[in-house]
Amino acid sequence: MKEPTKKEIYDSIAHQIEREDSLVNNRINWFLVSQGFFFAAAGVIIDSGLEKCWKIFATRGIAGIGIIMGVGVLFGLAGAEISISHIKEHWERFENEYAAYFPPPYGKGCASIFGCVPRFLIPLVLVVAWAVFLSKLDSLF
Repeated sequence: MKEPTKKEIYDSIAHQIEREDSLVNNRINWFLVSQGFFFAAAGVIIDSGLEKCWKIFATRGIAGIGIIMGVGVLFGLAGAEISISHIKEHWERFENEYAAYFPPPYGKGCASIFGCVPRFLIPLVLVVAWAVFLSKLDSLF
């Protein structure tokens, strides 16, 4: 087995980071789609002719599922960040030798930190929105 070239190592590391970013993107997109359906369903139930007890039961269930999904997505995103962190550590072992040939395959410093904010902020905001919705639920009816 021949030793990989610098280009092959760089491409492999860049591909792994792209893969993790793609997984994060898919998780957030599916999460947002599901949350949109949940909010729409809650709105339909609130406007429906159901008895108050059934409206409260159904909307609490939907809000609970929304919160559980939000927390689950946050854990999934944290896992992706851990994986990306490991890939970055792997790159840093080669960086001194490769810096003359290739740019880093990821953002550095503030760019990297600011790029992570939406990943965690979106699910966190929606979890809080569901929690507020639950706390105000009785006053909606």
